[in-house]
Amino acid sequence: MIMISKLTKSYGVNEIFNNVSFSIPDGRHIGLIGVNGSGKTTLLNILSGNEYFEKGEIAGIKNKTIGYLPQIPILPEELTVYQYMLLSFEKLLNLKEEMESEKDPIKQHLLNEQFEHLGGNLIESRVGKVCYFLNISEELKKQKISSISGGEKSRILLAHILLSEPDIILLDEPTNHLDIEGIIFLENFLKSYKGTFIVVSHDRQFLNNCVNYIYYIENKAIKIYKGNYDKFETEYEHERQRLIKMHKQQTEYIKETEEFIRKHIAGQNTKQAQSRIKRLEKLRHIKLPEKHSAPAFKWNETFRSGNEVLHIEILSFSYGSRKILSNINFNVYAGQKIAVIGKNGAGKTTILKLINGELTPSSGNIIKGSNINIGYYRQDFHFLENEKTLLEIFLNDTEYFTIGEARSKLALAGFFADDIEKKWSDLSGGEKAKYMILKLTVEKPNLLLLDEPSNHLDIQSVKYLINMLNIFSGTIIFT
Repeated sequence: MIMISKLTKSYGVNEIFNNVSFSIPDGRHIGLIGVNGSGKTTLLNILSGNEYFEKGEIAGIKNKTIGYLPQIPILPEELTVYQYMLLSFEKLLNLKEEMESEKDPIKQHLLNEQFEHLGGNLIESRVGKVCYFLNISEELKKQKISSISGGEKSRILLAHILLSEPDIILLDEPTNHLDIEGIIFLENFLKSYKGTFIVVSHDRQFLNNCVNYIYYIENKAIKIYKGNYDKFETEYEHERQRLIKMHKQQTEYIKETEEFIRKHIAGQNTKQAQSRIKRLEKLRHIKLPEKHSAPAFKWNETFRSGNEVLHIEILSFSYGSRKILSNINFNVYAGQKIAVIGKNGAGKTTILKLINGELTPSSGNIIKGSNINIGYYRQDFHFLENEKTLLEIFLNDTEYFTIGEARSKLALAGFFADDIEKKWSDLSGGEKAKYMILKLTVEKPNLLLLDEPSNHLDIQSVKYLINMLNIFSGTIIFT
């Protein structure tokens, strides 16, 4: 069991955890949730040893093996993908090397028995199975890690973790770069996993399918709920309503008691009044549950596009010798909401980049209709203007806003006071995603190209985004 005692963590004046204590029993399957910026990624970084904390103690984790999938993985760039996969079996491969160099036949036989008993003969089949479901092709296995995309790095690190089978698995938004087949495979793996795992995810169905406890970050503390996400949501709402009722009753009691004290403190009932003063002093005040304001984005009015938004004919595209799209034909009409689906690497992001003009077709044409104004939400926004503050970035992106107007707009995305002075590099993935959506709303697009827009958002913000897209009057193409 891991015991976390009196944990305190801050970023400058921004306190994330305050004197937090909780436990993680062995074998527990945990969904870690909370609003964007509440400290989910911070906690995973602390548990993995990648982040310091000011006060507190973590016991029981020192001798455990940990596999950690952060949102932005850093891998050894000089290795090929396959070489990195084999690092999952380092002890087994060392044993094989020892066996092959052993001259004594008896010792060699014993080492071989040990190698087989530990599953050494299954290395290739295990790698093949994980790579198949996570869409890691034979071609990708041969590539240097330095040459692959961020999404591919995430899948490769995830494969490495699953093959390593550590004592504790920490996953920060693991479904972001997986197709449906990969998500189902990961769900099944985690459900049958005998070790401990903690997963941060915006995908409530994924959480429902694979966790048995929810750890909820609220008010710089952690509350623990038994069951999956749906059970947590029901229990949390009941608890919230109960606290609201108790708070109302206590407020009325305090008001009546203070009124009695005011009337009788100097009269015949002085002793009773003094007794009630003492009672009020000892009273433990009931706190209202934290009120989470959902983003309040609003679409700025825009001009209407022509009826035919896009005409795509005989479109092909290749990255070098690798053909991604071949002879694609389709039309897009005003008001349509189109989902582009397919396996990882099938070309979903490529289509959006071609439409946006960031890539040039190998052959074929993309003909845009009249009065088209594109708003593009990209996946790779993490390293944007790292050292600038949020307010500086917004003023730079939208030159026609005054500082006061910019503050008001940023408040719609839940950025207040100190938040807007944070550097981009200090924002959580969810906070960055909210900013990028806010930026779209002020650009007045009538054609939205959205590349995995729900990635990184908390579950409440995902709900709001869905409603927001439903009322959008223009055209949407999303992955």
